[in-house]
Amino acid sequence: MPHQISSEICNCIDNCLECHTICTETINHCLKKGNEHSDSKHINILLDCAQICQTSEDFMLRTSNLHPKTCDVCAQACKNCAESCKKMAKH
Repeated sequence: MPHQISSEICNCIDNCLECHTICTETINHCLKKGNEHSDSKHINILLDCAQICQTSEDFMLRTSNLHPKTCDVCAQACKNCAESCKKMAKH
């Protein structure tokens, strides 16, 4: 019988899915826009965020006991992504 996933974890899973989608769409947007938006450092930050969100989602869905660790990394990647995107918004 599978473990019951709490509503709090379900909310985190939904947030990870949404963030993964937004980062993936933003990568396409930035590459089309070009200039500093397509800078490899910025694109890599977006890729990191998208990937760790997907990984964290998978770990939570499987109720892995390692999900707190992936979620910690995910939170940092999301902060890095937000900072990088704020810098791009100025351009």
